[in-house]
Amino acid sequence: MSDLSIYVLKLFLSRSEYMRDSQLENQNAVSIVDIALKRTFQKPVPAVIMIAIGGGSRSGKTTISKRLAEEIKARGIGKVTHLSQDNYFNPIEQPKELHRVYSYKGITGTYWNFDHPSAMDWTLMKTQLTYIRKGESVRPPIYFFGTGGKRCLESAEMIECPDFLIFEGIHALNPEIRHLFDFTVFVDTSREVRYSRTVKAGEERDQSLKDTISYFPIVEEAYENFVLPTREGSLILHGEQDVLVSVETILENISQTQKQTLALFPQKKVAAR
Repeated sequence: MSDLSIYVLKLFLSRSEYMRDSQLENQNAVSIVDIALKRTFQKPVPAVIMIAIGGGSRSGKTTISKRLAEEIKARGIGKVTHLSQDNYFNPIEQPKELHRVYSYKGITGTYWNFDHPSAMDWTLMKTQLTYIRKGESVRPPIYFFGTGGKRCLESAEMIECPDFLIFEGIHALNPEIRHLFDFTVFVDTSREVRYSRTVKAGEERDQSLKDTISYFPIVEEAYENFVLPTREGSLILHGEQDVLVSVETILENISQTQKQTLALFPQKKVAAR
């Protein structure tokens, strides 16, 4: 091995570390390169495998997320927790600019724009997701839609370091938090299907059709501006296909990700499929 090669490799190691390993100069170049790369690119061991599932309102992401959690648990793949972005809405009084006025056949009303990113408490969301990723316990808030948009910070169950966290919501892939996830999924569903599902959901909540028709364009505006751009770089699933097909696709990708994780971090123990 040339003196120049040894000198270059010394640049990867601190002086003290290199002195402790000076005996490596008598070994082959591959051994020294391995140690240099491991020390240079070493990453912290991920305590939890983080999965984010995003998509438009009524795209099917919640149904897929819950079924995925059920399958991970049923197959003994690991301990899993499902968490919704809906836990992290700001109280409805804030911010005022999200109160949107709509009109339908001469009747006006006010709609709270839950689909705009500013409706979210990003600070609390990011903080708690970061803690979960590190393997620390958190107590997420509960948002009460039926009580004027109030949030309770003390009533939710504690999340205790699962093997997998499934986080879902229309802004689950937002750049504010996307970097915290190991695996991202976008549920892609046509506008027509999302609209029909929205109408059906409104009927189940005794919501008038005129209200649904009036605020759906506001939902679509947020989708086009803030949700659809997060599709790039994620596993794309069709929200109109069978839920189990979507779940199997995710599980297969998780399996590959898990193998890579175990190869990089052999001390991370998660049950195999």
